[in-house]
Amino acid sequence: MSTSRSRANLPSNAGLAFSPSLNFVHCKGPIMFRTQGALDMACLLDNDPKVISWYCDPPPLFNDRQQHQPDFLVITKTGHLLLDVFEYVYPPHWAEDAAKTRSDFYQVIDVCHLPRTRLQNAKDLQRYAGREVALGDRVRLLMALDKKPSLTVEQAYKSFFDTEPMAGLASLALQRFVSIDMDDKPIGPKSNVRLWSKDC
Repeated sequence: MSTSRSRANLPSNAGLAFSPSLNFVHCKGPIMFRTQGALDMACLLDNDPKVISWYCDPPPLFNDRQQHQPDFLVITKTGHLLLDVFEYVYPPHWAEDAAKTRSDFYQVIDVCHLPRTRLQNAKDLQRYAGREVALGDRVRLLMALDKKPSLTVEQAYKSFFDTEPMAGLASLALQRFVSIDMDDKPIGPKSNVRLWSKDC
């Protein structure tokens, strides 16, 4: 007896999943994506203050003989979310009901609706994931933000002596020591830097 399998992002001519050169801070387990749209979504997840952690290739959903593999399992303080990024083929209609049987929320996001400015900023920051920041640099920046509620990126640069400033600042943002304004325009010298908050 055969089982029909569905992958929301898998076009008819797609190959196997690919592992990108980018690192991710909050992903647990193997890092593999079917499409560029899923990779873009992963950059947004890693920079989302409401996301505690996320996984690629969560357990599949089943409906009789059919099987569907969502793109992500996302862990937040309010629960677990199964997430598909619609890019080529829309997920099966029964996926949401199947997710509910596991007490999971389910959401489909159209790749065309991803926030473009935030996405570009998230991808720019992601290039620095995993970079080490000298302890003295980190402490200097956090001390400066304790004294002043926000700094510009240009001002924050002055805290870095032993780490390349943009690499250090981006790494601290990804590790959630600080947050950088990401929604209105590309990150630049005048972008605001604040102490990280889950409500950023």
